[in-house]
Amino acid sequence: MPDLHVASEAKFQDVLSVPAQFSIAPLGSLSVAALLLINLPTVLENSASAARIVFSKQSPLLQLPTDFVSRPVPPFQTASSLRNCARGAFLDGDKSVIHPSFPNDPLPMWVVSYWLAMSHALENQRDWHASHDWVYDRFDVVPTDRQELEIIDKVLDVLESLPWDAPLKGFGAQTDLRSTELRPLLGSCPIHGRVLDSMIAVVVQRMQASDDEDLQSVSVESLDFADILRLSDKRWKSYETDKAVVRLRTIGSALREGALHRILLPINIDNVHWAVIKVDATNQSISYADSLGWSWPNKDIDAIHRWLGYHGFAKFNWVTTLQHGKQHDLFSCGIAALNTIKHALFQDPLFTDNRAFSLRMEEFLYIVYDLLEVWISHSR
Repeated sequence: MPDLHVASEAKFQDVLSVPAQFSIAPLGSLSVAALLLINLPTVLENSASAARIVFSKQSPLLQLPTDFVSRPVPPFQTASSLRNCARGAFLDGDKSVIHPSFPNDPLPMWVVSYWLAMSHALENQRDWHASHDWVYDRFDVVPTDRQELEIIDKVLDVLESLPWDAPLKGFGAQTDLRSTELRPLLGSCPIHGRVLDSMIAVVVQRMQASDDEDLQSVSVESLDFADILRLSDKRWKSYETDKAVVRLRTIGSALREGALHRILLPINIDNVHWAVIKVDATNQSISYADSLGWSWPNKDIDAIHRWLGYHGFAKFNWVTTLQHGKQHDLFSCGIAALNTIKHALFQDPLFTDNRAFSLRMEEFLYIVYDLLEVWISHSR
C-alpha cells in the first residue's frame, strides 16, 4: 500500500520546484566579485503591498505574464515567511499565489521559491556592494599606511574567489556560518556572536600550532561557556550530573588539578556589548577587560565564583591585569575583545581606533583563507 505521506510530500516538493527556465538566481558558489557584476532582471520591492500576498484556491495561470521576471520581488523576510506557510496552504488545497499589485494573475505556488532565491541574491548583492565599497573607500582614508594598503589589496583580491554564499569550512565550521555572514567584518557595524566564535576558533588553532608551552596551560572558551554560567539556579543544583555543564566540569577540574592555569572567555553584556574575563587559578584572580570602560558584570563574576566553588576554590580576587584597548565608536567592541585575548596570548599590539578597520579586515582574511583552502581542495 503506497505511503500517502511520502506521496503528498513529493507532490508538495514538485509544486514548489522552480522550472529550469526561471532558475535564474545566481549560485552561491559564484564569487563575490562576479555577483557584483551581474545585472539581475528585477529589483527588490519596497512597497508594503508585498505583505499582502496571499495563497489562493484559484488555478494558476497556464502561462506566466511576459513581464514576470522583471516584476519586483518581495523582501527576503517576506519570501521566507511565505515559504514557511506554503506547506500549510498546500495541505489546505491552495493552488496559487496572488500578489495585490496583480490581483488578476494567480501565479503558480513555485513563485514563492523563486522569490526566495531572487530576494536572497538581490539583498546579498546589495550588501556585498556595501562591503566592497567600504573596503575600497579605505584607499582614500589611509593613502600613506602601507600595512593597511596591503591588507586592503588582499581583501579585494580574495573577493575575486570567495563564494558569495557558501557554508564555511575549517574554522567557521564550528559555528555553522556562511560566507555571507562575514560581511559585518567589512563594515562599520557590530559583529554577532557566531562570527566572534569563528574568530576565537582561529585563535585556538593558532595556540595549538604554537611551540609556546605556556599556551598549553591556557584555555580560550567560546561564547557557550558564558551562556552556561548563566544557567538557572535549578540547573546549578544538578551541576554534578547535568549534561549542559560538562564543559564547565571539565575546565573546572583541569584548573583544580593544575593542568590549566588560566582561561579567557568572551562575554556579552546586555546583548549589546562584548568584553573579556580572565580567570587565573595560579594567582587566584579574576580580571575584566572592557573597551568601553563599563563596570564589572557582578552577576557573571558571582556565577564564576559559584562555578569555582564546586571545584574547591575560595573566592578569587578582583584585579585589573588584563590589558585592553579603548574604543571610541559604538561598533568595534567585538574586534576589541578579540584583540584583548590575542594581546594576552600572543602580545599582539593593543587595539586603537586607528587600527580598528585594519583589524576587522585582518580577521576577515584569517577566516576566509581557511575557507578558500578547504573550498579549493574540495572543488578539485
